[in-house]
Amino acid sequence: MKPIDYYTETKILQEREVLVANNPEKNFFTTAIRPHGIFGPRDPQLVPTLIEAAKKGMMKFIIGNGENLVDFTFVDNVVHGHILAAEHLSQDTALAGKVRHLLLPAPRGLGPPHPAPARLAIFRFLLPVIGSIGTVPL
Repeated sequence: MKPIDYYTETKILQEREVLVANNPEKNFFTTAIRPHGIFGPRDPQLVPTLIEAAKKGMMKFIIGNGENLVDFTFVDNVVHGHILAAEHLSQDTALAGKVRHLLLPAPRGLGPPHPAPARLAIFRFLLPVIGSIGTVPL
C-alpha cells in the first residue's frame, strides 16, 4: 500500500530503521511507539487544524450517527509512555524490536496520566472545539 503523503512515508521509513537497529546481541534495544491524535497545551497541529477546517466550512456535516470512535492521546501521556518504554526496554521485555501503540486519555485535573484507553466518539471531542468559533455541523 502506498503512503497517503510524504509525512506518512517518512514515518514508515524511520520506524523500519528503528526496528532494524534493535540488536540484542550488542545489548542495543529499540521500540517504535505510535501515539495517535496528540493534543494538549500549545498544540500546533490537531486542534488548530480542526478549527481551520471548520472556518473553511469543511465540517458542516456529521457523518453517520456521530458516534464514530477515535483514539486521542494527551501530550503528557505521550511523554509518560516514552519514559516508561525507556525504563522497561530490555532483552527481557516484549518491547524490544516491536511496535507499540500508545492510546491514553487526557489526565483528569493535573494528576498523573490514566491508563484507560481514550476511545472517544469523534464529535464529542470536535463539537466543543469547533463550537467555540461558532460553527456547528448538521
